[in-house]
Amino acid sequence: MSHTALEKANAALDRGDQQSAIKLLKSHLARNPADVAALYLMGVAYQEAGSSDGALKAFSRVLAFQAHHFGAHYGKALVLLNLGRHQEAMPHHDAAIRSAPRNFWAWVNRGISKAATGQYAAAIADYDRALSLSPNLPAALTNKGNALTGLGALDAALACHEQVVALSRHDANAWCNMGGTLVKLARHAAAEAACRTALELAPRLSTAWSNLGAALSGLKRHDAAEAACRKALELAPESSAAWSNLGRALYGLKRYAATEAACRKVIELEPRSPEAWSNLGAALEGLKQHDAAEAACRKALEMDARSAEAWRNLGAALCSLKRHDAAEAAGRKAIELAPLSPEAWNNLGAALSGLKRYDAAEDACRKALELDPGSSSA
Repeated sequence: MSHTALEKANAALDRGDQQSAIKLLKSHLARNPADVAALYLMGVAYQEAGSSDGALKAFSRVLAFQAHHFGAHYGKALVLLNLGRHQEAMPHHDAAIRSAPRNFWAWVNRGISKAATGQYAAAIADYDRALSLSPNLPAALTNKGNALTGLGALDAALACHEQVVALSRHDANAWCNMGGTLVKLARHAAAEAACRTALELAPRLSTAWSNLGAALSGLKRHDAAEAACRKALELAPESSAAWSNLGRALYGLKRYAATEAACRKVIELEPRSPEAWSNLGAALEGLKQHDAAEAACRKALEMDARSAEAWRNLGAALCSLKRHDAAEAAGRKAIELAPLSPEAWNNLGAALSGLKRYDAAEDACRKALELDPGSSSA
């Protein structure tokens, strides 16, 4: 590509005028279709313009001429990652890393694709490699925290998010991520504080409103939780997390029909979410649709047999159906997976009471009260 044409295209990109850059490059490539530098820059221009198809075609043409071109592999992997096509992205991540093993962003990007396909331990190894090349890289720490959450290593995940906050105290997303992890750790007051800090920094951050709703539900402030979740949905109407957290708030308010509607919206958005099916089971149980509640919980357990919440909700449905032996088994499985859940102990107590094993039922209910002295159900 001529030096002048390259300068003009780069200058257009520098000022954010991708369309002018694309027009210049198309004109040049019509005369010089094998110019790899122009093809690569075309891919970058399409990528910046938000045209995934154009970017993928341009990067593929680069690779047809130069199979080991780092920029084309890196760019194609990133486009596919952003499209959620992580399996397709993987060979391009691998090729980018082979070409430039000290490029920490290539390691981070491959980690994101690995985590998205459930390869959390492998993703963490990639983030650690990125951190060895660029210590305290916020993107690597954040994504490592997310992957650790996927493995259930919540304390380690929190440590990552706290490190990002310490590095950048004005990063709203960092506070939001910390708040979301604190919710999962049932540290709801600290989660509320983190989410409110995030919202001071970025009042329109929908995830922070959603996480705030989850924290407030955990604090049993369900009216405020509902308001926070509805604000999240104003900002991001298709957020499955916000719909899920709204469902929890509505459940806390005993508005079971509205809870069911929220859960069904989550399932519409994420049909393979075991949490959504488990929550739907709880809502249907609240509506006294016990058979449907059982079916929803069993659907959740098909997807995640280690969901303590789904076992707990299944136990409640079985107890209502007077199938107390099965309810006891479900309750004990819930406790095996989440021994500090007062709801699970309470459900076990109900099942044992149905079996007329009153002493054991009393012990289970006392355990529930020990874990949650404010519980009205135990």
